[in-house]
Amino acid sequence: MTVSSDNLARAALENEPPSVELLSPAGEPDAAYAALEYGADAVYLGLRQYSARAEAHNFSFEELDEVCAFAHSLDPARRVFLTLNTLIQEQELRPVLDVLGTVDEIGVDAVIIQDLGVARLVRRHFPRLEMHASTQMAVHNLAGAKALRQLGFHRVTLARELTLEEVRRITAESGIETEVFIHGALCYSYSGLCLFSSHLYGRSGNRGKCAYPCREVYTFHPSLPAYAEGCEAQLSGAQQSPANGAKMPFSMKDLALPEEILPLVEAGVNCLKIEGRMKSPLFVACATDYYRRILDGSLTLAERKRLEADLRTIFSRPWTKLFVRSPEQKGTVDPNFGGHRGTFIGYAQQVFQNRRGENVLRFHTQRALELHDGLQIEIPGNVRPYGFAIDVLVVHGKSGTAQKRVFVADAGSIVDVGLPDDAPPIPPNARVFCASSQAVKRAYSFARPKPGMYRTRVPLSVRLDISPGSVTARGCLAAGQDTAVAAEVRLDGEFPLAKDASTMFHAAREAFLRLGDTAFSLAEIAVENPRGCFVPISQLNQLRRELAEQCQAHLTEQRAQRQEALAVAAACSTDGTISAPPSGPVRWSIKVDDPDSLSLFSQAELDQLEEAIVDIELLDSAELIPRLAVLAKRLSPEKIRLSLPVISRSWEEPGLWVKINTLRQHGYKRWQGANLSALTVLSIGGASHLRDLSDVDLTFDWPLGIMNSSAAASAREFGATCLTFSPEDNFDNLSRLLPGLGESVQVIVYQDSPLFISETCARAAASAKCEAMDIEPAVPQERACAQCAPFDLLSRNGSRFIVLRRSLRTIVLNAAPYCLAKRIDALIEAGARHLRADFIYRSYSAEEVVGVWRALQSGSAPCAAHEGNFDRVI
Repeated sequence: MTVSSDNLARAALENEPPSVELLSPAGEPDAAYAALEYGADAVYLGLRQYSARAEAHNFSFEELDEVCAFAHSLDPARRVFLTLNTLIQEQELRPVLDVLGTVDEIGVDAVIIQDLGVARLVRRHFPRLEMHASTQMAVHNLAGAKALRQLGFHRVTLARELTLEEVRRITAESGIETEVFIHGALCYSYSGLCLFSSHLYGRSGNRGKCAYPCREVYTFHPSLPAYAEGCEAQLSGAQQSPANGAKMPFSMKDLALPEEILPLVEAGVNCLKIEGRMKSPLFVACATDYYRRILDGSLTLAERKRLEADLRTIFSRPWTKLFVRSPEQKGTVDPNFGGHRGTFIGYAQQVFQNRRGENVLRFHTQRALELHDGLQIEIPGNVRPYGFAIDVLVVHGKSGTAQKRVFVADAGSIVDVGLPDDAPPIPPNARVFCASSQAVKRAYSFARPKPGMYRTRVPLSVRLDISPGSVTARGCLAAGQDTAVAAEVRLDGEFPLAKDASTMFHAAREAFLRLGDTAFSLAEIAVENPRGCFVPISQLNQLRRELAEQCQAHLTEQRAQRQEALAVAAACSTDGTISAPPSGPVRWSIKVDDPDSLSLFSQAELDQLEEAIVDIELLDSAELIPRLAVLAKRLSPEKIRLSLPVISRSWEEPGLWVKINTLRQHGYKRWQGANLSALTVLSIGGASHLRDLSDVDLTFDWPLGIMNSSAAASAREFGATCLTFSPEDNFDNLSRLLPGLGESVQVIVYQDSPLFISETCARAAASAKCEAMDIEPAVPQERACAQCAPFDLLSRNGSRFIVLRRSLRTIVLNAAPYCLAKRIDALIEAGARHLRADFIYRSYSAEEVVGVWRALQSGSAPCAAHEGNFDRVI
């Protein structure tokens, strides 16, 4: 269903609108104040560490405190969410505990989390803090949302790739609040599952340092020689001539869902979220205003179009609805031009020199322009539009004669604008955009509070006992505060009878309201003055100052004690779930997506395996079960573990449940999950699908993002018998974890790591043609895409990548596998006792699998490879 703003306004008038939160981004304090000025119900922001937007300005504790106090002072009060949405390494656990303690005292309303270890710390030590699951957790189905509820999360930010129907079902059935992105930049990969920037540049998106390789230029090649034809192809591929021109096949358009707001509200979504912590306060103001007015039903269609154009002038790529209406939506990538474009205003008519010898562009503008507005022009063959500011503006009259230079040109005018000397050739009919508008900048002003005016204060209750010979002031925190502070100040002297004893209460209250720059605010005051004595205001002020000083000393002591307790908690965060330093023999496991891949292993090699993990995604039950049976004749069934898919969407779940049930009926009890949905997916099908799950042995694979002992302890607490470290971690962190975890974790030493896992097909964007579309129209998309051949992309620096389709998704691999063969001795010395090699995604023959396996056993790299972040700082 598509609705106009007129329909939204009518719906708002006819029905009481459901309560839905509009959540705006704030990469700096001014953006937060802009969002609150223009209608945000809440803002989300990050500190200068542990934030998925590390390159934003972000916030100091003082700035966070000020924004929180300001937001909470508004009527109605607004909310502030802190993003602590990166994966945390072991040495960062104690600093993260300190951060959580500080933000808990400041009073943030929720923490947005990716790391399971951080979630565990919040549950155990900061129960007041509401936990929201970041989109970095890649929760994309009902099973994952239910698992989050079991782990104590209050809300989940759903994967952007979901359809409206999937959102509706999760919202209705999960028992947890749902949050959905409605506007902003899109990652090509599922958020949280991208390793591209990490493995290519050592800049992990899961650590807030993404280098955005999805916005880079690549050249298309038909598939180069397969793995078996040698590593030479992997090394020489960069020297081959490209078959097609350079494009940006992973550069997504911007998400924009103005027409889907009402359907999302009707679906019961709790929060609508605008992306943009790297955007300017102006963008935040305009985007918030736009969606606030849509939600309130106060926009006509004409007003909506005007606001859309204004918003595009600030920052905008072309817009897309992504998959909200269909998982098969096309045109979600903008492969030819990158970055900010602006709002379209016309086509270039001609470029010429005026009488002054200035180069001038003439075009018919659909939008009013003024001096210093910014223009951008699409130049064929250039991946970035050419941009410049207007410093010469001439309007043509109706007769076609040029008029005087002007400051402002009305919409509908034929204008000449001066071109800079470095302007490239501009062909006729080149598209012209307004990429910066002075009028829009003037339209969005907002108030900034005076520095120091707002801060989070501890409510303080005061009692005054007045007698002729003394005044005693007692202070304590208001009821409900976690850290009780008590102080008492006595002032001796002569206090005569007051002329009007009733005025003493008001005088005392006024004196103690002036707590100024202290950490306290007056919650209530009680005055006991049975003799009706008078206390001068100067002495009341003295009592206030001394009482505040003592309360501050007590509060500081309480905080120090709390930090000491947190330090102890950090040192004992695993509560015995971490084993003693490993001393046993080194075991090896292997992961494949076809049991036949192991057919050439000798019996001795199979006997030495700790386990064989079989990914069940590709083969249906009719193919998989006989092949597993063949493997089970040579390898004990107790050594076979079945791996659940990384992604399982709603239309895939029924088939997955049937497959799981069938495999369980054949006696397979050992399973591996790739995300939190594994906690419930084994039973979500109901009694008709699964029975008696008490004997399931469940382990977790690397996409869970285990990088610290608290995360490992969390996974162990909800039943995992073994974990797998992330292939984007570095040796420094692994060496901290392995001494205590080595016996119960797997370290991957060989893998074709999926750099991107995406619902968007890259072939059409890379080559301007999708082979699957040339297959008979009657052929289902699944079969058509299965016949779509892998292809290669070359980056500008010569790196080669393999792009393939798997279960209708795009998987991007590095042509060179991730391999730590030369680092095995160092890993073992550090405490690794369970090593693993993966042979999935890339098409391997049985000969190739056994060849690589034997090379790994000898400690040699099987071919050209990379070591990821092993020696890097991430």
